[in-house]
Amino acid sequence: MFGPKKDKPVNASATGVVNALKEGAKGVLGIANAVSLAADGWLDIGWVGEFPHPNGVEQKVQPEDLAIMLRNFNAAAEEKGDSWAGIALYVGHPEIEGKSANAPAKAWFKEARIANGVLQFRPEWAGDGEDLVNSRSFKFVSNYWFGSMDEGGVYHPHWIQSVGLTNNPVIPQHPLA
Repeated sequence: MFGPKKDKPVNASATGVVNALKEGAKGVLGIANAVSLAADGWLDIGWVGEFPHPNGVEQKVQPEDLAIMLRNFNAAAEEKGDSWAGIALYVGHPEIEGKSANAPAKAWFKEARIANGVLQFRPEWAGDGEDLVNSRSFKFVSNYWFGSMDEGGVYHPHWIQSVGLTNNPVIPQHPLA
């Protein structure tokens, strides 16, 4: 993740993200991604492609972006150790409305991997999260991520802040269930 200056890398842990925002980092976007729940319990969260956002920003995910997101996820988990809660799965994106401190998580992602060129998270279900997916109340997810713009003005994600359940994906996708 990069802060206000493109050439200044930022620690992408939760603390690093907050500090980068305080220093004026920009480029936080939410985007709905195609997701599936694999038989082994892992969710497909991100893959390679070009994804135009309704706000006009071109988002591009390359294999190295997936690797950076995985490395940043693992670095945050290592930094926090036993206090690592993981990345939350919410209904929608309450943090955009400033409500995430009080929003109940529907799952926590404490494990991540890249398999077959796809970034995957394993959910630890909370409350009614698994029921919301299995009942088809919500069929898609949306990542709320941070990253940087390249020289051509294309956005590359490097940290997933949270994931939201949605029925209105930005990107056409296969449903969860």
